[in-house]
Amino acid sequence: MSELIKIAYLEDDPIQGAAVEKWLNAQSIKCHLYENAEAMKVALDAIFFDAIILDVQINGEDTGLEVLQYIRDTGGESPAILMVSAEAYWHQALSSGANDFLEKPLSPKKLLVHLRQLMRPVAQPETIENYPPYQLNAQQNQITMNGDLVELSNNEFELASALFRNFGKVLSYGQLMKSISGRPNDEPSRLIESDLLKLKRKMNLRDLDGWMLEPVYRHGYRLVNAQYESELV
Repeated sequence: MSELIKIAYLEDDPIQGAAVEKWLNAQSIKCHLYENAEAMKVALDAIFFDAIILDVQINGEDTGLEVLQYIRDTGGESPAILMVSAEAYWHQALSSGANDFLEKPLSPKKLLVHLRQLMRPVAQPETIENYPPYQLNAQQNQITMNGDLVELSNNEFELASALFRNFGKVLSYGQLMKSISGRPNDEPSRLIESDLLKLKRKMNLRDLDGWMLEPVYRHGYRLVNAQYESELV
């Protein structure tokens, strides 16, 4: 009989903790709950976990980020880390070393999708890019939205990748053309606009969690999210 997958979860809300424990147990995943940083650090030194879930805020403090730093400072190979929060902490969490971020309130489907992607051997960290609620998988040329696969053509995927990797910046028609492999750079701008409109519709880039695809008159397009722009300055 194979050993159960073990997940460590830092969470000070007993109701949320019990719910996640129930969801994971139903999938034959053992969830070890910890209410404070000290208890989790002791456990991390003694038990091997397949993945770690850290709530950013514990008792009003950014304790999850502290534990994340502790794990990364210990050196060696560490489990994949999923950070969760009710606040817009995703940029800070990922830049601090988390492998993925999921915004609260949590749901069983989204949580399991994110955990299984983290623990899947083919999904190496460098191939995954997170822009909640979107996730780009460069290895498989796929994008998910809230955990659901978005059906995109190759052109649309390459456009989306260029826009997300440069979000907040204006990309000219020429730059967008160059992002599409095998596409002539001298094609009329109306052709790239057609692909962009399809992309906007399929990915709901009309203020979904703040993400908006905007035309910039006579220049090109830019992907913006006002709630994160201040963090990137």
